[in-house]
Amino acid sequence: MTSQIETALSRLQADSVYILLHHGWKKEARSNRWHFATRWAKQLPVVLVSPETAWPGRVTCREDRIGNSRILKVVSNFGPIWGGAPQIQIAQILDDMRRANFSRPILWLYNAGFAEALAALPAVARVHHVTENYFDFPDMSQLYLDRVALATSLADLNVAVSEGCAKPLRSFTSDKKIMIATNGCDFSAYNESEGLDAEIVTLHQNFRRLGVFGGNINDRLDFDLMARAVKTNTETFFLFVGDARMSAEGRAKFSLLCRNPNVGAIGKVSPDRLPAIYRAADFGFIPYIRSRLIVENGFPLKALEMAATGLPVVSTFMKPLAPFSPPLAVAQSDSDFLSGISQARRHPEHEKALRAIAFENNYDIRFSEILEKMAHSEPHTGSRIDVLAATYPHAELKDIATMTRKALLKNAIFYGLRYRFFISATQFVDRLPSPLRKFVIAAKRALVGRSAATQ
Repeated sequence: MTSQIETALSRLQADSVYILLHHGWKKEARSNRWHFATRWAKQLPVVLVSPETAWPGRVTCREDRIGNSRILKVVSNFGPIWGGAPQIQIAQILDDMRRANFSRPILWLYNAGFAEALAALPAVARVHHVTENYFDFPDMSQLYLDRVALATSLADLNVAVSEGCAKPLRSFTSDKKIMIATNGCDFSAYNESEGLDAEIVTLHQNFRRLGVFGGNINDRLDFDLMARAVKTNTETFFLFVGDARMSAEGRAKFSLLCRNPNVGAIGKVSPDRLPAIYRAADFGFIPYIRSRLIVENGFPLKALEMAATGLPVVSTFMKPLAPFSPPLAVAQSDSDFLSGISQARRHPEHEKALRAIAFENNYDIRFSEILEKMAHSEPHTGSRIDVLAATYPHAELKDIATMTRKALLKNAIFYGLRYRFFISATQFVDRLPSPLRKFVIAAKRALVGRSAATQ
C-alpha cells in the first residue's frame, strides 16, 4: 500500500493539499473529513480552508490535533454564482498559496460553496468528495445545488460514499469521473486498543446486556422504534453516547425514552474513549428513521467502528450498509430490527468476521484506492476558469490576478467594515449571559421544530 501511495504521489507531483470545508471544523467529530485530512497530512502539508470569517485578509491558525496542517479562515459564499464573496475567497487562498510558496496544490472539496474557487484556483488535481446527496435534502437551496452541479463538472474525480450519493452526479459529468468509495473506519484505533470503559462496566452490573449507540443524537433517530425495543428488552440497558441536538419534538421523545429505567445517556465523549465503550458493551444499535435521504444514502461510520472492536451491530435498513450484512445485522423492517436487538450476543466467530470486514474497509485502504484513481485520471493542471466562464458568461473572467485585485478593491472595504463593526447573529448570541443565551437557543430550536412539523 505504501508503494502505491508513493507511486501515485510521484505522478501527481503535488506540493500541498487544500481541503475546502464547511464551517465548524474545530467542533467536528472524527468524520470522513477528519480521516482523509489526517492521512493527507502524513504525505503533504494540509491547509484546512473553513468559511468562518468576514475579514477579507489572511486569517490562519494552527491545527494542533493534526500534525503538518493548519486552518485558513476565509469569507463565506452565498448568493448567486460568481458574486463578490467567491472572488474574495479566491484572493485569500491565492495569497495563502503565495506566502507558503505552494504552486502545485491538490484541491479536495467537501463544500460546494467553494465551487468558484475550485474553478479559478490553480491545481494539479481537483477532487469533489460527496458525503451527502444534497438533492434528497428537503428545502435545500437551489443556489447550493447549482454549485454542487458546477463542482461535479469541474472535478477531475468525484468520490461518492454511496451509490445514492453518486446517482445525481451522473447528470453533470461522465461515469469515468465518478468513483464510489464507502465510508470506512480507523481500524487500528478501534481494534488494537485495550481495556473496558469503567463507567460502562458499572452501568452494566444491574442488567443482563448493554447496548450502545455512539453518535449525534438528532431527529434522524427513530425514537418510536427505540421505545418498542426498550419495552420488550427490560433486562437490557440502552446507552446513548453523543451530542444531543434536535427539534423540540425530538427532544420531547428522547426525554420520554430516557425516563425508562433501562435507558441512559452520557453525552458527548472523547473519540479516544469510544473503543473502550464499545468493548464494554454487548451490542451496538443504529436506529435511523426510514426516510429516503437515509435509506438511499446512509453509511454511518459507527457501524464499522463498532465492528472493529468485535461488537455485534444491529442497524435499521440503509442500502449502502446492506452489502455488509452479514456480519452486520442490517434489518429490512422494524420487526427485523427488534428481533435483531433481542438476539444480539457476542460470539467469537462472529467477532472475528466483524473485525475482518472492518479491516477490509480501513480508511488507509480507502485513501490508497482514491489516490490511485487520482493518479490515473486526466487532471487539468492550472486553472479551470474556462469552464466557469463558459457556463456563466456574465462572469467576464479573463485573468485571475486582475480578477482578484478587482475583487479586493471592490469588496474588501465592505467585508472589512462588516468584520470590524458588525457581528453575526451567532456572535451576538454567544456574547449573551449564559441563562439568556440558553433561552434564546431553546427558543430558536422550538421555532425550527414547529416550522418543520408544519411543512
